[in-house]
Amino acid sequence: MLFQQCAGIGIDILFTPKQTLVKDPPFACVLLFVHRWDGQAAAELKAKRDKILSELGKLDTQSGRRGADHDEASELGTKAAQLKTKEQYMLKDLKVTAEKVAGLRKACEEVKKQASHCALEVKKVQPQLAEREASISKVQNSIKLKEDSTFSSFSRSIGVASIREFEEGQLKTLQEAALGRRDIREQKAKLEAQLQVGFIFL
Repeated sequence: MLFQQCAGIGIDILFTPKQTLVKDPPFACVLLFVHRWDGQAAAELKAKRDKILSELGKLDTQSGRRGADHDEASELGTKAAQLKTKEQYMLKDLKVTAEKVAGLRKACEEVKKQASHCALEVKKVQPQLAEREASISKVQNSIKLKEDSTFSSFSRSIGVASIREFEEGQLKTLQEAALGRRDIREQKAKLEAQLQVGFIFL
């Protein structure tokens, strides 16, 4: 009977929460309709909830990615700032180096000018230098002749050709005597050292 009265709205049967059959068919149809509406609304709410949760998950994922992107961007910004600082120092060093190079070039140009001037002066005095060298050589030869004439008798008496030969011989003798005295002092020092070592062991 309940099935026939509710067939117009597609309802088969309805039970109350106490599992007792509703005797009033129109009221039963209303309750069944409300029950079906509550189930449908709950399903829709659940779907909306699942959708919202899914969107929140996506937002969390995107937020995490944004956080990672922010950290990476921050790290890149720090590196960029460090590179900028290095670039500034390098530019300052380059400027100082360029100034030094400019100063050195200027100094080189000045040295070249002075060297050119000195070369001209040397070229001018070369004839004078040659004349002076010739004059000095002439004077030295004259001195030798005077020495030979003055010490000729002395040279013959000792059997030498000139006083210069005698002086050279004397110089050689003095040098050999100095070397001999040095060797004697070294041998004496060695013997004294050996004697001291011998006394220590005795």
